[in-house]
Amino acid sequence: MPNILDIIAIPFGWLMYWCYSLLNNYGLALILFTLITKIILFPLSIKQQQNTARMALLNPKLEKLKKKCGNNKEKYQEEMMKLYSEENVNPASGCLPALIQLPILFGLYGVIYSPLTYVLRISSDVIGKAKAIFLDNSALFGSMASESSFNQRPELYVMQAVHKSPDTFNSLGKDFINNVSGFDLNFFGMNLGDTPSFALNILILIPVISFIANLALTIYTQRMSKKNNPAAQQMGAGMNAMLYIMPVFSAVFAFQFPAGVGLYWIFSSVFGLLQSMLLYRMYTPEKMAEIVEKQKEKNKGKAKKPTMYERAMQAQKLRQEGAQPSVSTDNDDNDNNDNREDKLSKSEIKDMQRHRLNEARRRMAEKYGDGIDDSFDE
Repeated sequence: MPNILDIIAIPFGWLMYWCYSLLNNYGLALILFTLITKIILFPLSIKQQQNTARMALLNPKLEKLKKKCGNNKEKYQEEMMKLYSEENVNPASGCLPALIQLPILFGLYGVIYSPLTYVLRISSDVIGKAKAIFLDNSALFGSMASESSFNQRPELYVMQAVHKSPDTFNSLGKDFINNVSGFDLNFFGMNLGDTPSFALNILILIPVISFIANLALTIYTQRMSKKNNPAAQQMGAGMNAMLYIMPVFSAVFAFQFPAGVGLYWIFSSVFGLLQSMLLYRMYTPEKMAEIVEKQKEKNKGKAKKPTMYERAMQAQKLRQEGAQPSVSTDNDDNDNNDNREDKLSKSEIKDMQRHRLNEARRRMAEKYGDGIDDSFDE
């Protein structure tokens, strides 16, 4: 049964195999792979850019709401949610492209760490025998890797061993040797299966260039964000510092993984910079204002389903209303009109919670046209 990594890595392995078959160069195949993933995610990036531009247009209205609601945070949240709904803005949508990048990275790690499995598609039995041959000939390959390093990335070391001494793996057949020998991890003198270190060799360029490319992307996006959204200029020093720490992290992580991962990060930043330049040109605040007005005209009179963000806010409101029942009542009908407060029993509190939740659900259903579930699980 395939594990989660297989589900993610197998399709990326096919894509990498196609890229490598087309270009016959592992580094160029990785660059093409990165470009293809950027193109696949481009529609999401467009939505993210549109949403960012809409948020910038809403800032003056949000400032008015803050003044109107004062310290009443609950009221401000309600009014803000209503404004987002009216303007068709989902503040959480900007997270989606970043979240989708995670499985791509996991898939890429699998492809780079295990090229025999995911790119060359060699059976696990044959790979297991190749690992055993490597360990049995540790005297020949001992200088290549320590046992701990071999356990972390065995397929990469097997590939290097086949390149170094193909005859050692004769028992696995000529097809295995030819397939593995023909898969070259070198790119401009760099072995993309090796991990960069602080030693003064060519691999140190990977973390350095990764830092520069990521920093260039960060500087450009921040400059354009502040230009198009004056509210972004008020961002705290801590948040600004965090943004510029990310390029440092990209360099640090590039020292922890095979150089192929660092090459992916470099060109992901390069293509991201080019993409940002295009999107900021396409969706200026002025153009977005025109698009928003056209969408409002088009959507007039149409029923609109609530977004996931709106549903989450409504669910939070339901929980708050259900968790804060009144625990006292005026007993005006008691003798002498005492006006004293008596605590409700547990069953009365539960009945009140049930009634309030059902009323809140009914109001939400009337607003959005959803079905009503009058049941209430304790």
